[in-house]
Amino acid sequence: MDKIKIMYILRNAEGGMKNHVQSLIERINADRFQPVLVCPGTIAAKIQVNCKVYKMEISDVLSPRQDWYLLKHLRKIMENENPHIIHAHGAKASFLAKWAARKANVPALLTTAHNFIYQSPTPWLKGRIFSYLQKHFAPPNDHYISVSKALAKSICKNENISLDKMSVIYNGIDLKQFELLLDCHAAKEALHLDIKEPVVGVIARLIPQKGVHHFLKMADIISKKLPGCQFLIIGNGPQRDILIKQAHNMGIEARIIFLGHREDIPVLLPIVNVLVIPSLSEGMSITALEGMAARRPIVAYNTGGLSEIIIHEENGLLIKRGDITRLAQAVLELLVFRKKAERLGNAARKTVEASFTVEKMIQETEKVYEKILTAKGLKLSKDNPSKIAISP
Repeated sequence: MDKIKIMYILRNAEGGMKNHVQSLIERINADRFQPVLVCPGTIAAKIQVNCKVYKMEISDVLSPRQDWYLLKHLRKIMENENPHIIHAHGAKASFLAKWAARKANVPALLTTAHNFIYQSPTPWLKGRIFSYLQKHFAPPNDHYISVSKALAKSICKNENISLDKMSVIYNGIDLKQFELLLDCHAAKEALHLDIKEPVVGVIARLIPQKGVHHFLKMADIISKKLPGCQFLIIGNGPQRDILIKQAHNMGIEARIIFLGHREDIPVLLPIVNVLVIPSLSEGMSITALEGMAARRPIVAYNTGGLSEIIIHEENGLLIKRGDITRLAQAVLELLVFRKKAERLGNAARKTVEASFTVEKMIQETEKVYEKILTAKGLKLSKDNPSKIAISP
C-alpha cells in the first residue's frame, strides 16, 4: 500500500487551531505520511502547506441545509482520496467528518479538541444541543486528542467518551522562531510607540471568549497609575468595532493600539513588557506558549488549560478569572519590579523547552496515528516503514 494518507479537516479558524494544523502538515514525517487538507477558502489562502488542499466553507454554526450539502461534498472528497485516517479539528468539523467518513468507509476517524464548547461564555443552549447530538446521534470517533487535561475532562464528560479513547497532546512551539536578535527601539518606532514607555500586550482573536474587553478595563486601571503605559491589541475578529468604541467611551483610545491580524508575532513579542491572557475560556493557549518561548512574563486568568503550563509565581502569574482589579495589579507589579519579570520570563522559556516543543507534539501525534491503525488491523510494514499492510 501507499503512504499513510491523513486527511485533515479544519473549520473556519484563525490563530491557534490554524497554526496547529499547519505545524502538523509541515512537519509530519513525509516518508511515512501523506497529508491532504480540507478547509475554507479564506484559510487555504493564508495557511502555508505543501499538500493537496480542498476548499470547503465549514463554519462553526449549525445549519441543517448547508451542513447537508457540505456532508455530501465531504463524502465525495473522501471517496476520491481514500484516506486511511480522517483527522478533524474542532467540534463542527468533527461532527461533519463522522457522518461523511462512515458513508465513505474511511478506516479510522480522529478528532482533536482545541476549545471548550460546553462552558461559559459559549451560549448554554448551543452547548447543550451540541452535546445531545454528539451523544445520541453522531457516529463515534475511533480516538480523540485534547490539547489540555482540563479540556479532555470536559469533552469526556459531555460527550460520554471513555478515557481510553482520549489522548492529551499539548500544543508545541518552534523555538527557533523566538531566538531573534531585535532592535526593540527601532521596532517600537516602526509602530509609532514611545520607546521610553512600557508596553502591555494581548494577542487574541477578537471574540468574547478571549476577554479583550477585560483587557481594556485593565488598561484603564493601569493608565491611572502609569499614564505613559501603552497597550497593544494584536488580532482581528467580529468584536473589533465594539472594542474600539469601548476604548473611546473609556477615554483611553490614545493609549490603545489596535494592530489587527499579524503574521510576525515573533518580531512583536520582544517589545511587549508584559503579555496578558485574559481569556474567559481557553483549551490550551498557543499565544501563552509563544510568549513563554520569547521569555515574556505572562499574566493570565486561571482558566482551562492555562494552569497546566503556567505555574503561579514560578513562570508567570495566574489570576482568578474575571478579577480585573487583580489582573491590573499583577501587570503593574511586573512593570515596576523588572527583575521579577525577567525571572518569570526566563523560567517560562525553560518550561517550553522542556515540555512544549513542536517536535514533541508531532511525535506524539504520529504515535496516535499508529495506535489507531493497529487497532483497525493495519500496521506499518517492517520491510518498509513508509508503507502499511494488513495485519495477519
